[in-house]
This record gives sequence, C-alpha cells and structure tokens, in this order.
Amino acid sequence: MKGGSSTNNDIVAAQRREAAVAEQRERERQQRLQHGRNRIAAIFRGGIEDDFYDGYENTILDYYNPEIDRQYGEAREQNLFDLARRGLLRSTAAAERSADTLRERNEAREKVASDASNAVGNLKSDVNAAERSAYNILTATEDPTAAANNALTEVNAIQTRGPELSPLGDIFSSVVNAYSNYQAADRARRYRDTVMGRGPNTTSGRNVA
Repeated sequence: MKGGSSTNNDIVAAQRREAAVAEQRERERQQRLQHGRNRIAAIFRGGIEDDFYDGYENTILDYYNPEIDRQYGEAREQNLFDLARRGLLRSTAAAERSADTLRERNEAREKVASDASNAVGNLKSDVNAAERSAYNILTATEDPTAAANNALTEVNAIQTRGPELSPLGDIFSSVVNAYSNYQAADRARRYRDTVMGRGPNTTSGRNVA
C-alpha cells in the first residue's frame, strides 16, 4: 500500500514538473513572439513615416503640375495670338476661350491631386500587407530574426519604389482645336457665301450694282 502511494506521488510530481516546463516554454515562446512583433513594428514605423507618404505624393504633384502650367501658358498665348489676329481680344469669344482654358487647367490639376491621393492610399495598403506578411512569418516560424529580416527587406523595397509616372499628353488640345475648328468652319461658310453670291454686297442672291 505504501509503495503504491509513493508511485502516485512520483507521477504527480513528474506531471507538475512537465507542466512547469511547458509553462516556461510557453512564456519564452510568447516573449519571442512579442520581441519579434516589437521589432517588426519598429522597422515599419521607423522606415515608413508620414514624411515618406508626403514625399511620395509630392513626387507625383511636382511631376505633373509644372507640365500642366507650362501647357496652360502655351495655350493662353496661342489663344491670344488667334484672337488678336481676328481683332477679338476684347470680345465675348475671348472671355469664353480664357474661361475654358482656365477650367481645363483647374480640372487637370484636380485630377492630378486625386490620382496622387489614390496612389498614396494604394501605397499604404501595400505597406500594411507587407507588415501583415512579416507578422505571419513570425507566427509560422517563431523566429524574430527571420521575421525582422523579412520586414527590413520589404521596407527597403517600398522605400526605393517610386510612383509610376508617364507623359501627360496635350490636355488643352480640345479647347484649342474647338476654336480652330470653329475658325475653319467660319472661313468655309464665308467662302461658300461669296461663291454663291451671298457676300456682304449682295441681296437675295443677286449682286447689287
């Protein structure tokens, strides 16, 4: 009877030791995971801050807005030249052309601002996805160093990735061409009227003597 009690006590003691070891291992595991999470967070927070997003957005704005303004200046000069040649600098047509050209400029700049904001939003989504990937690696491997190295690689790749920029194209062609087409149509109408005897010196299709 006494031997059986001793055996049971040994079993209980062994179970307690095993439980204590398991608890210690779990504490160490959680400490490793927390250490890894802290390292990942520090890497992403330290490498990608608000200044980075601001710079990304400004790169887009600084690429397109000066080109918009340059084209706007050229379009205005062309408008003034065309209007002056026709003696319409102070006409309603001149005011309309100026307003149309300015509207095109403002709309172009607004679109650039909207596209830049969307690009920053997409970039933030990519950053969040990369950070989640680093945490997933940490959970799978329980290796803070491997997860931190992955985070560093992702951050470095994001930092060196600039926005996609492409030539703007002629954004004022619709305004300029619209007036050019109007001028061509007006010249064709006056020529047709002259040929058909409806010029300024005619009445009812017959030349006035």
